[in-house]
Amino acid sequence: IFTIVVDVLGNLLVIISVFRNRKLRNSVRRKVKTEESPRLRPSDLRNFITMFVVFVLFAICWAPLNLIGLAVAIDPSRVAPRIPEWLFVVSYFMAYF
Repeated sequence: IFTIVVDVLGNLLVIISVFRNRKLRNSVRRKVKTEESPRLRPSDLRNFITMFVVFVLFAICWAPLNLIGLAVAIDPSRVAPRIPEWLFVVSYFMAYF
């Protein structure tokens, strides 16, 4: 469970904080230049979508390995023998893809 929390939620928090810091810097820079209300620029939206897609792909690639690990951690004697070796290998490669 700790691995899932660190992998998924930790990375999500990093992505959100980077996006918020960049947005904050851009809004401060715009307020210094002009007093007009800050708008969402197309480049900001593209950056957010790109970071979101990267996060979703990260979660998809790591999910199988994390779920296998979680299932084995909960009941190793019953679950571990039932997991085919090819499934573990595929999930391992997906995680590092």
